[in-house]
Amino acid sequence: MIKLILRESEPGVPLPFLPRSVGTNNYAQAGPKEDIAGIDAVEICTVASGECEIEQRGSMVTLSAGESLYKLPGEHRKKTVLSESGAEIYWATFEGPHAADFMLSFGYPAGALPTGECPVELYEEIARNLILGTDDALRRAVALYTELIVRLPGRDAETEGDSRILPECLRLIRTNFADPEFNVDSLAAAAGLHRTTLLRLFRRELNTTPLAYLTQCRIRHALDLLRTTLIPVSEVAASSGFRQCNYFCKVIRDHCGKTPQDYRRQI
Repeated sequence: MIKLILRESEPGVPLPFLPRSVGTNNYAQAGPKEDIAGIDAVEICTVASGECEIEQRGSMVTLSAGESLYKLPGEHRKKTVLSESGAEIYWATFEGPHAADFMLSFGYPAGALPTGECPVELYEEIARNLILGTDDALRRAVALYTELIVRLPGRDAETEGDSRILPECLRLIRTNFADPEFNVDSLAAAAGLHRTTLLRLFRRELNTTPLAYLTQCRIRHALDLLRTTLIPVSEVAASSGFRQCNYFCKVIRDHCGKTPQDYRRQI
């Protein structure tokens, strides 16, 4: 049975995201079990037995056996077991600059997702491929993570129509965020939606706004450039869709508590 498996090797081939780790939590009794800082990875949790609370986006979500949730990079990790007989939780994480976008592109809402019987075999197969660690094994692991995500929830008939549009909206943002002229009105026009409908869709499915999601894409790209290049801050701003360098510096400072120059110096 899985306990904790971490990827030990870096792939020699490009992948849409990097499989990071997989494991199980087996708790014998009720009570607080985890309260630690977030990691820079997407995490998927599925309850195999018992009942628990897991923090997601600042709120505690109650999960029973057969339910799952996903956590985005940086989210605080907190678990409390509610059932006196304990709980068993399977989880898997993946990372990389496009990991959050990959997860969000499926359009799943926040909260408990009615997965059904825990796909133990998928988690175990992910573990076997992480142990192997070859390029082919990591490719297979990417496919297994995708299958795990696909198995999360079905769709509510009332929301299915709008929800099919969300992946296209996310694709449009990822394609156009570097253009400073691209904004929420541009997104609504390209998606064929009224601005109000677009706002409602993002709030319902992602618990955020189109503008906040667009800004986060720009920030992630800018931080990646600051980490991996030496191009001037003004060029980083322009390449990330910010018209004014002063505003860009303020956004970065508000996001991570450091100026772009200080952020770059700490790497």
